Amino acid sequence: MSLPVLVSIAGTCTVLAAGYLFLPWAPQLPVLSAGDPPRLILLGLGAGWSLLGTIQSLRLGRGGMKKALVALLCAATLAVAGGTAFWVLDYSYRLPAPVVVQALEPVKAFSGADQSGATVSDTTLRGRAYALVFTRGFW
Repeated sequence: MSLPVLVSIAGTCTVLAAGYLFLPWAPQLPVLSAGDPPRLILLGLGAGWSLLGTIQSLRLGRGGMKKALVALLCAATLAVAGGTAFWVLDYSYRLPAPVVVQALEPVKAFSGADQSGATVSDTTLRGRAYALVFTRGFW
């Protein structure tokens, strides 16, 4: 394997590792867990390496099949990097903030709309049995 192909593969691995670090169950690393910017920088570096390796492979490499595979790998890497960056910078901030609830703790004050649009709060339901359904995101 030529050096440009190895650089492209290293960039793909870096993008996948950076994308993994955004998942909730990913390990907390000292520098990379300090918010979104360090992981986004790692994501951008991996995408750049993949693009650089692909351009050099297309420019200097031999064999049409190898060039096509490297180009497809780069396209997939850039799609994953772009999708991850979009999710982190745009969509994930639209999610509601999590509420910490301990077991056997009284329900904190709340208000919201029910399925028919009427406003419901903890005071309107006081003395009646009810169930709270917790969801994440917009389904």
